[in-house]
Amino acid sequence: RKKKEKDSEGGITAKLSPFKNLKEETTQGVLAVVFFVLGVFFILASIGKAGVVGDKLYGLPEAPGLLRLLFGYGYFLLPIVCFMLCVAYFQSLKRDFAGSQTVGSILFLFSALGLLNLLAHGTGGIVGNLISSPLVSLVDVYASGFILVALLVISFLVVFDTALKLDFLFAIRRLFQKKPK
Repeated sequence: RKKKEKDSEGGITAKLSPFKNLKEETTQGVLAVVFFVLGVFFILASIGKAGVVGDKLYGLPEAPGLLRLLFGYGYFLLPIVCFMLCVAYFQSLKRDFAGSQTVGSILFLFSALGLLNLLAHGTGGIVGNLISSPLVSLVDVYASGFILVALLVISFLVVFDTALKLDFLFAIRRLFQKKPK
């Protein structure tokens, strides 16, 4: 009875109806494995070892597939996002998973695609262009780059549910300080 009350509050199993009879931890473990397999599949597709489906998604040298058209060189971010989600789901086995890690992973993908497209036009694919072009027209290239890097950092903080630690900045500062005699 308590499990159903938890699910009705918006747990991940409430959204995934085939898994609603499983414990939250089981569902998270299954999703972690699924994202790991997807990450490996995207890597195999990029080297032509994922069969017909991989060829359709990644494409052939002479004809890019659907995901390569959408993401350009950012296609290689897909395995990274999948592995980030895999780690996030495994970490969430110890605590509740609110779905914010998924949103953080999507933010990572979109900000990285926009940044790729900003650095070299066309390398972020259609999605990267849709993100960087309006941003550049609103705030120019340098501010766009700064915003996209900030979003990238925010996405890592959200996905791994960690605090921003600035200890490394203080360590760098100490390197350049004069030593007392």
